[in-house]
Amino acid sequence: STILASHYVPEYLKEVMYLTVQHGYQARKLPDMLDHCNRTFSEMVPHPAQLLPPPTTVFPSQEVAMVPLDPFFAIRPEIKQRRSRNSTRKIIQTPPPQSEQEANSSQPEQKANSSQPEQQLEKEPIPLKESQPQQQPEQVQPQQQQQQQYARTIPKLENAKGRDDYLRTFRLLLQEEFEEKMMLYERYTQFQTTVNSNPSGGGAAAGCAILHIPGLSNTRPALEPGDEVLLRTQPLRAQQLQWASGANKQKINVVNSPILQVQAQVVRVVRGTWKNGKMSDDKVVITWLDPKFLHQWLVCVRFLPSTIHLQRTLEALKWIERLHPTVAQQLLFPTETPQLPIFTGAEDEGDRNDLMLAHAPTEIDNKTASMATDNTVANAPTTTSTAAAGPKLNEKQSRFVHLVLKRTRHPSRGMVRPPMILTGPAGTGKTKALLTSIIRTLQQQQQDTTTTTQNGNSNSNNTNGGTTTTSQNTTNPRLLLPKKHILVCAPSHTACDVITRRLSKSLSKEQLFRLYPSSRPIEMVPVELLPYVRMKANDETEFTLPPTQELLAFEVIVCTCSDAHILAMAGLTNSRLRIRRQQLQEHALRILQAGNMQLSGEIIGAEEPHFTHLFIDEAAQATEPESLIPMSVVVDDAPDSIKVEIALAGDPRQLSPDVYSPLAAGDLQKSLLERLLRLPEMGGRSHMMGPPTGDSWTSIGELIEYSFQKKEDHDHLSVFLTTSYRGHPSFLMMPSKLFYFDKLRSAHPPSDSADSIWCKALRKLEAASSIVNPKADKKESWPIHFRGVLGTDQSTAVESFLGSNSWSNPVEANEIVGIVQTLVSEGISTASIGIMGAFRGQVILIRRLLREKGLGAVNVGIVEDYQAVERDVIIVSLTRSNSAFLNADMEQRVGLFQQAKRMNVALTRAENLLVVVGDPAMMEQDDVWKQWLEFCYHNGFWYGIKGEKSSIS
Repeated sequence: STILASHYVPEYLKEVMYLTVQHGYQARKLPDMLDHCNRTFSEMVPHPAQLLPPPTTVFPSQEVAMVPLDPFFAIRPEIKQRRSRNSTRKIIQTPPPQSEQEANSSQPEQKANSSQPEQQLEKEPIPLKESQPQQQPEQVQPQQQQQQQYARTIPKLENAKGRDDYLRTFRLLLQEEFEEKMMLYERYTQFQTTVNSNPSGGGAAAGCAILHIPGLSNTRPALEPGDEVLLRTQPLRAQQLQWASGANKQKINVVNSPILQVQAQVVRVVRGTWKNGKMSDDKVVITWLDPKFLHQWLVCVRFLPSTIHLQRTLEALKWIERLHPTVAQQLLFPTETPQLPIFTGAEDEGDRNDLMLAHAPTEIDNKTASMATDNTVANAPTTTSTAAAGPKLNEKQSRFVHLVLKRTRHPSRGMVRPPMILTGPAGTGKTKALLTSIIRTLQQQQQDTTTTTQNGNSNSNNTNGGTTTTSQNTTNPRLLLPKKHILVCAPSHTACDVITRRLSKSLSKEQLFRLYPSSRPIEMVPVELLPYVRMKANDETEFTLPPTQELLAFEVIVCTCSDAHILAMAGLTNSRLRIRRQQLQEHALRILQAGNMQLSGEIIGAEEPHFTHLFIDEAAQATEPESLIPMSVVVDDAPDSIKVEIALAGDPRQLSPDVYSPLAAGDLQKSLLERLLRLPEMGGRSHMMGPPTGDSWTSIGELIEYSFQKKEDHDHLSVFLTTSYRGHPSFLMMPSKLFYFDKLRSAHPPSDSADSIWCKALRKLEAASSIVNPKADKKESWPIHFRGVLGTDQSTAVESFLGSNSWSNPVEANEIVGIVQTLVSEGISTASIGIMGAFRGQVILIRRLLREKGLGAVNVGIVEDYQAVERDVIIVSLTRSNSAFLNADMEQRVGLFQQAKRMNVALTRAENLLVVVGDPAMMEQDDVWKQWLEFCYHNGFWYGIKGEKSSIS
């Protein structure tokens, strides 16, 4: 049975918690990069000079609060208090002013506490007990208020007065988020479940075991490779374990034996399949012991989140702590815009070439798109994007490419320039502009080398009367620019795979390297990317690092923000490589001196960075500490070194990073890209993209303004893309008004034709219901449909792991199934239809109903599943029909009401047809959804019910 509450354990299983484990087994560990990093690190550091610390010390384990393993199903008491309603966990913004009398009365207490070190606030949270008056027992607090309280104060990032406050705030936020995730993993605890060994499994599953747990693939947070799994036998159930060793077989009676425990790791989670009218259970593949364990085990299972990502972010914060204060300030809180030469057309030939490169047709292809016509819709492939269709960049995309090339042409030695920011809504071609910038940067280097070589050859062959004329361009400063090596990162493996696939059209396997962690299952890697990875020589399922010289030769390395830490462990950072080059330079000079030789000229290149550029795509979905991980690889604070150029691309008005703790959501859910867009520059007289305001993820009025003083783009800093290549022009109208200050424009010309297959299918949908406003000026050619229904909320929390995400609405689900059947009958393929549910519970219900109708190929998911994914047809189920749960939805950050960013994603995923199903009465309680309803009402898109108390007229 599945137990939701972490504090509940069946009576007959309580003995499992408190019995001491006398026989523990450690399953095989997932492969990691440490050995490969040690090999590369030893090759990076000159022998015998061991001037750098070994990479094994990069994990600050003393800063990670590890969960105790005994008792098995118990979490720390102070963490469990997080569930209590009287918890004192809160964020302290500014201390309230004290009167003189209060200040004097608090002095003894302050003196008593002044002796304690300030670092105590960063240690483990202390459970507090409320004091109880002894002389007045009649005034004792109620029993629920006498319980222990969990106290932790986390300062707001906007109140940070320096680097120490900045670091302390993020360390507390990361610890808070990890503990919240650890508590959420308690929901996945299993009792009386069976573990089956899989000794005959192929690939990464060889020697693994499988847990069959229904519904686990739909959980958030999702289990990830590397998460810990604890399995403990049940002494109260008679069972036998069979151990086979050659011809000898031994049987252990668990009832009379000590408790056995196995500690393993998650390899991957496999979603169940629909077969013969039944859904199979989800599978959790875990590492296992010797495959000689042949018998099935009946065990209790507990999952613990991996600490690897936490450790990497903490190490990035320690890097910020070691960084030179001026460099740290320029990187995180820039106050000055970079000063670059103004291009007039009469400058250096390289500047003119850069401008031509920025406006040249791009080799970067678009993401796979479904540009289906009336004759091909039935076989239309699944759409992933139509961003920036066409080989040529638009004006703003070219402006960003030119910005990158110009900052590359004129590098900085003294200061670290503020990151370049490319932002804009979905479908405007951010990734295309970013990848084109990468290709153009490499072409810039090739062009400069070719030009300089040609000039040198022509001048060396130019003779006049036997006298050789020497070119003055042989010392061209372009020769002193470092060779381009680019690090490209994104928060997820999916985004990195897309980047690698698109770059592979222009770069060879000798130029491009996709870095995977060793624990990544090879089954999750696209086949076409395998030429761009490196596998272990004797194991084709384990990823590794290439030899050092090959690794240094790659022009582009692609990895997730977190996996960039692998490069740091291997010593492949700009600062460490600079030290290596300086040592080699000194060694060369010593050899010359020992041989009584004199150097003619100078040795150049010792101060050059290896990585000249860092590009982070989907930067709005990465937490700020996560974005600091790749920066720790490329930023060098040496005074005379050439500084790296950094570019961030993303849309902060779409989904933010996944943060599960309500206490940490305020600052941790705000990406570095979003914070920089709010940051004032030049003493507050101007702003990058908008003035800083009190942030709230629930209020659309407090999200970033993309314009300030009527200015969209800022020289040498940022570009805001406004031309959308996605979907019908009518889809942009309301998102542009609601989220982008009416600045968006569609690249597709408007059309009054209603003869497309999408409009014909829409007529069928409209015929199945009645229009709410018959007098509306109906736009027949606009493929938008709203179906108003009066549903009921149901929760499946008792039967699932979903918790607050378990809500469903059977009325809406059946309405959507009918809509899908109508669309399919009109020739629209199931693969081109996507359904978006507000809750996981609704997703599971719609999935089941569709499979019963033979429509299982329709993609169904929540909003997060559709980030950076599009379909020809999008059907949105708002699900919620009871306003009593709205406040709880806002606290848990679920659903589609009062969630501006999630609503923005929901309305911008459709290519050719958008359908929304929901309760109009609920929608009118949300100011943003109410405006969308008014849009549908006046344009004749509203069908179904209206509601008796509707104020829209």
